[in-house]
Amino acid sequence: MTTANSHLLKSSCTSYKNIQDDSMQNHSFRNFDKCDSDSQVYNTYKQMHMFQTVDFVKESHGRWTRFDQAEMSIMEALEMLNNLVDESDPDIDLSNSFHAFQTAEGIRKEYPDEDWFQLTGLIHDLGKVMALWGAPQWSVVG
Repeated sequence: MTTANSHLLKSSCTSYKNIQDDSMQNHSFRNFDKCDSDSQVYNTYKQMHMFQTVDFVKESHGRWTRFDQAEMSIMEALEMLNNLVDESDPDIDLSNSFHAFQTAEGIRKEYPDEDWFQLTGLIHDLGKVMALWGAPQWSVVG
């Protein structure tokens, strides 16, 4: 990663860190215990296990490997994730772009010399933009 790109990532993560909700500081993450059978999280995973079949994957592969939805930069894709709240996440109801920067910042804090790892944390959920083009969330989240 170039110095300029590393600086951009760090400054972006820092700006997102500054708006992080203080109430999340002592929160226990990935708490699926609160997910009863009526919850959106429960139903997302239920649909995932019911409908994620070989035929569905083959159909999806054919649809998404045409690469005909859009052409955009990583930052543009991250901005699109401002319009998506992950239905499979029991911990947070903020946009997925917030989650991306939060993940990258957490990695930067623990592994400051691993810029490749920070970048991986930032982009790890970019495939979720497919939900904004009609893919059911159960097929792209979780």
